[in-house]
Amino acid sequence: MRAVPKVFIWHVVHACMYRSKRLKKTGLLINFLAPNLQQLCDNGHKHLPWTHSVTVDPVTKKNMHVFDTASEAEYPRQFCEALAIAFTVELQSRGFSWSLEPPLQESAAYLANNKQPRGARGHAVVSEFKHLVQVATPASTDLPEVIGDNPQYPFEGVPVGAKLVRFQHFQEKGKPVAMKTAVYGVFRTLEEFLSKALKLRHPFNVPISCNVDNVEAMAKVLQLGKLGTMRFRLKQVQKYRALASSLDADEKRVHESMPNDLKSVMGSKRLLLFKQMMEDAGIVDEQLFNEMKGGFRLTGQLEASGQFKPRFKPAEMSVEELKKSSKWARHAVVGSCKRVGDNVKVAQAVWAETLAQLESGWKNGPYSAEQLDCKFPEGWVPSKRFGVVQGPKIRAVDDFSEFLVNAACGTGEQIVLQGLDDVAAAAKYC
Repeated sequence: MRAVPKVFIWHVVHACMYRSKRLKKTGLLINFLAPNLQQLCDNGHKHLPWTHSVTVDPVTKKNMHVFDTASEAEYPRQFCEALAIAFTVELQSRGFSWSLEPPLQESAAYLANNKQPRGARGHAVVSEFKHLVQVATPASTDLPEVIGDNPQYPFEGVPVGAKLVRFQHFQEKGKPVAMKTAVYGVFRTLEEFLSKALKLRHPFNVPISCNVDNVEAMAKVLQLGKLGTMRFRLKQVQKYRALASSLDADEKRVHESMPNDLKSVMGSKRLLLFKQMMEDAGIVDEQLFNEMKGGFRLTGQLEASGQFKPRFKPAEMSVEELKKSSKWARHAVVGSCKRVGDNVKVAQAVWAETLAQLESGWKNGPYSAEQLDCKFPEGWVPSKRFGVVQGPKIRAVDDFSEFLVNAACGTGEQIVLQGLDDVAAAAKYC
């Protein structure tokens, strides 16, 4: 993936080229070239004049001046499409990809426990459309929101009443948009909807509750029985113990190549064994082994592992911008830490846990600001630690939000944590 260029390019457009009614110039400062955002008026159409009108306020009875600039403040739809196309093409050229998934999997655990999800997580028992129809059109074609009577080319054959669901432009980088595809949803008739509804099972009775891996593991236990499961597990343990012994020399070389700060944390971890176990389990994550060997980054755009639900979240600021803010953060962190110490009991528990981690080798220090300057001459950002009370226990948490470390980190996946509903659903499935 190439680095983000530091050169910004002015893109000037006339709104009338995107179906606006008046000649309005808009400037965009973008860090990549987008040819479809450089259209100036070709004088092939007429413009409405810029005027203003005077109306009487019904409450104050005073005259109000209404300018046409107010009606032109909103971007026309075609201009919004052009913006979306430009950024989509650029992101795809940099290796980003994304997809949308229905929330059914997230609501499955609720349904399995006879609980009805609320809001957007609700289970759609009957799909909105009977089927979808895709139509290819020139990029300049206006897409009707709903197919009316006597549809014209290229919408002949699409049922009357079909609704526009989505559309997508096709563009080669550096070339004008030529084609787009539109997808229309065809509704069921009343009779078809009723027939479909009569065949449904209640969501509470549909067996779609557990994670697939959990279901397969439970099925395996039921298939092998208690004694067979014990033999299977013993065989696996013996297999990986033998493999661990054969990898001892290679494991030692891997640990010797680690940064010193990482050795104290990962010293007892058998990373090559873990890598082989991942491959045996069918887990394909190319960078996980290297991250465990070299340390996980806290900033920059993190690569997707392919193991979780895709969700692209770009970094809000660059690592260079974060480094520039570190000088201010070094002064502000002192006052921030003082506020954390207002609750003496919590502060003492956090301090005790920190000392325990220091003694076990999980942390290094303490360091003065001058020592950190020598250790990290390229710059460093402080982050305070605070305590969270969880019943009788106080858990220490490192705050990477206050001084913008999290803001300089971009992700490509969303991790959905399983809760008590998932545990209950698994137990019920058994």
